[in-house]
Amino acid sequence: MRKIYLPELINLKINNFTLYPNGMNFSYDFIKGVNLVLGGNGMGKTTFVNIIKYSIIGHYKKQFNHTRTYKDRSIEKRILYPMDYFLNRMDDTVLTDGDPTVEITFALNGTIFTVTRRLDVIQIINITVDKKTINGLIIPQNKFEELQEESKTEYLQFKY
Repeated sequence: MRKIYLPELINLKINNFTLYPNGMNFSYDFIKGVNLVLGGNGMGKTTFVNIIKYSIIGHYKKQFNHTRTYKDRSIEKRILYPMDYFLNRMDDTVLTDGDPTVEITFALNGTIFTVTRRLDVIQIINITVDKKTINGLIIPQNKFEELQEESKTEYLQFKY
């Protein structure tokens, strides 16, 4: 039987994201078990959950979309959220002291990952695996998606 490992969320830090101006430097330590996100309509609950998802897997909406070509070949392409998804949810009248970022720490089958991403420009900034930094070139996600497959290997997105 195939084993499936799900991420165990440990900590989330959101900095300079002006949708939540009272908590622009927000940090949350997840508890084991169920963690609830509560709030009224329009308070940012769905955005919060999407930030968690984005911080772990990137800006992808769903796994793969298949397209058939005229020679009946299948082309796989991942469907992305709009590149300004998080930027459009920010209040540009609120001053910040830096770029909006999210950092998540999670465990997967005993391995600890820490991933930092920007929220205004969809871009991965830093990855550590068991406290060792993964090195690679940093590029915005939309530029990475435009690269040919063989060119992607030197970039941080590919190495993650």
